[in-house]
Formats: sequence, structure tokens, C-alpha cells
Amino acid sequence: MSFFFGEGTTIARIITAYFHYHKKLALSLGALIMNYTSKLDKPSVLLAFNLLLCLFPKKQMHDKDNAVQALFENTLKKMYNEFARVSKFGGGGYQVQDKLTICSNCFVEMLSLHRKTAYKLGFLYIRQMCLHLRTIRAKPTADAVKNVYSW
Repeated sequence: MSFFFGEGTTIARIITAYFHYHKKLALSLGALIMNYTSKLDKPSVLLAFNLLLCLFPKKQMHDKDNAVQALFENTLKKMYNEFARVSKFGGGGYQVQDKLTICSNCFVEMLSLHRKTAYKLGFLYIRQMCLHLRTIRAKPTADAVKNVYSW
């Protein structure tokens, strides 16, 4: 896997001419980076993240009504949803904690590329969490508490 991502910037430059493939590649890479239960090693995950960063040039991120911005938002949503899906299983070993740190750092760095989108998504997910907490307060079950704890 490292071999494929080793030339990540070159692959990103080749694909840049074909915006049609950006969406599939960005969403796949976002899911791959956030899946900390996968068998990928750290260098492969970081190279995949480097490739993902190359798909979102900083110059185009701040233009209004831009397709790159919409793709960026969809990629962040995919990353967050993948992390939430995988984190339900838990686990506390050193290797899992190390991969969790990598996932969270990659996500934070992606959020720092466009702060308006980060604020919008942060507000949305905090509101979602509040709704879950309100539901659990009404009917506290072990599964529901675990779901919020792993959030």
C-alpha cells in the first residue's frame, strides 16, 4: 500500500486535470484515513493524507460557489462519519490509541484548511450530540450510553 501512496503528489497532479475523479478519490481517501481498524501502517495513512491534501489547493478553497469547496465539505463529512462508525467498536490498546491520534490529527488539519466549513460542520455535529444526550437522559440504556461515550 505504501508503494501506491508513495507517489501521491504525482498521482494527484495527474488526476487534477480530471475533476470527475476527484470526488471518488477524495471520499475513498477520507474513509481510508479515518478507519483506524484497518491494517494500514502509519506511513501509508500519512501518505494517503498527503494525497488528499493535494486534491484541495488553498487558492481554490476560498472562492465562493466553488465545486472544490463542496467536495471538501463532503470529504469532511465522510471522514467524520467513518470515524464515528468505526469508533463504536472501541478498543484501548497502544496501537489503537496511536492510530486514533493520527486520525484525529489528520481531521484537525483538514478542518484548518477552511475555517468556515469547519465551523458549520462543528456546529452541526455538536447540535447532533446534544440531541443524542437529551434522548439518553430520557431513557438511559447501556448501549445508548456507550454510543455517546464513543462519540
